[in-house]
Amino acid sequence: MQTLASLLLLLVASHAHAAPEVGRRLLSRPDGRQPWKNAPPGNMTVVIHFNQLGQLAIRQTSTGLQLAAKYLALVAQAQRTVAQRYRRPDMQVAAAAYAGHAVLTRLFPLLSVNFDAVMRDYTDGLTPVQLNQVSQQGINIAQKLVAQSLTDGLAEWADWYTPPVGPQPAGVYAFTPGQTFALLPQLARTRPLVIPRPDPFEQGGPNPAASPAFAADLAEVRDVGQKGFAEPQDVTTAQFWFNGPGTASSAGQWSDVAMSLLPVNTTTFAAADLLYRLNAAMFDASIVCWYTKYKTNFWRPITAIRATIGPDTWEPVLNTPSHPEHPSGHSCAGGAAGQILTNFFGTSDLDITVGSEWPIWSAPTLPKRTYSSLWDAVQEGMDSRVYAGVHYRRAVNVGKAIGVKVAQFVWNAGAPAATVDYEDR
Repeated sequence: MQTLASLLLLLVASHAHAAPEVGRRLLSRPDGRQPWKNAPPGNMTVVIHFNQLGQLAIRQTSTGLQLAAKYLALVAQAQRTVAQRYRRPDMQVAAAAYAGHAVLTRLFPLLSVNFDAVMRDYTDGLTPVQLNQVSQQGINIAQKLVAQSLTDGLAEWADWYTPPVGPQPAGVYAFTPGQTFALLPQLARTRPLVIPRPDPFEQGGPNPAASPAFAADLAEVRDVGQKGFAEPQDVTTAQFWFNGPGTASSAGQWSDVAMSLLPVNTTTFAAADLLYRLNAAMFDASIVCWYTKYKTNFWRPITAIRATIGPDTWEPVLNTPSHPEHPSGHSCAGGAAGQILTNFFGTSDLDITVGSEWPIWSAPTLPKRTYSSLWDAVQEGMDSRVYAGVHYRRAVNVGKAIGVKVAQFVWNAGAPAATVDYEDR
């Protein structure tokens, strides 16, 4: 009988391409050893499995994109770190399982039964001494990473931010109908995983509220993003890329794309390395995004349309998120994902299949979509936020530019490498 782990591997293999030269230079250790050469086909399964378990926890806790990207990055970072410490594939895999398990149980302790249930799939066959060794390595690294993450400022009170009260001047963010709080202002001052700070990665503010460029953007979103009047195909696109509460968020959606592209001989290290870079780039891009949002504090389409060109009963296709408009968080994530995957696989011209979790809290009903380029998918994700009636064209373009710039820095910086010698010498 096949284990759950082997079934996951078959699922990914069914979408795999011929093995490309996946970032060989950046997958090498500083001492010249190359962990991706050490393992037989198929040992990436443990990385895929714990990413999927992380996505499950994200759904069950309604964790949003920003935290989801951080959590999935921590899981992958712990796994890639321990994978470098062993030459034996079975010990690499077991250590990665302990690392992934330890991160997830610390982030989602009430869901630990989900993570406990799979451990034997990756630890059977090791001696008690070996199990003790890999468990301590995995747990120690996970504890360190999670402890560091708790001091990044994301859980701090944002006492510097004053939420809007009542109507605001033209161009200034105000709560939209039904909103009573602004989401995650503290993310603007959170310590990133890779980039040094957010301000060098800004890509410009919104078009001034009195400018012709803003008038054109406003007219576009009014016409294409109005509830009850939008084109059916545009509504479906807005829904497809929604990724709201109860889904694995854009972080999960892009992680699935990445995993579907990995060749079947991808090692534990290489798979974890990709998922770390991907999710770290999306998290750091979100920090730049939120830094810009709470700096520019720009009004949302529903506010601007009702106050200016009308109609004064205008409503967006999807509910407006509870934070300032500029730039688009979805687009920041999409730009980051597109650039990391382009760098990793050496091209953006890849046939990809993307799934959607719409509608939330029930079985998805929208069919998967296929694209012949990563950037075609990114662009559609950007367009979806205009079709949703929640962003202007300027915001999605700037968001993509932020994501691309952050991702290129993450790629060039590499990922933290283990400096210890192999543990199973």
